[in-house]
Amino acid sequence: MWSAHDVAHHHQRRYTTAQLREVFEEAGLRPSFWTHFNSLLFPPIALVRLAGKLARRGGGDDAMPPAPVNALLRTVFALERHWVATASIPFGVSMAMVAGPTIR
Repeated sequence: MWSAHDVAHHHQRRYTTAQLREVFEEAGLRPSFWTHFNSLLFPPIALVRLAGKLARRGGGDDAMPPAPVNALLRTVFALERHWVATASIPFGVSMAMVAGPTIR
């Protein structure tokens, strides 16, 4: 999923779930819950980013869509709030992880 969007926002890396768990564990934290989010919009985002790579587009994909499209995207994104905190979603544009100190 790395794209010009990440470059435009000065991102340094993207993690797989296993890589993020490892970072937490190396910091002495034990992950207790993890999930992906922005899953419903993952297919169109992936297509836009793939098209950008194929077209060798160098800029980010940050242009604000027209108001009706933005409202639809906001509604779709918000649908996940009902299950993202209770179920681990296996794919999405972003990840969230909750962790606490490792008990020894």
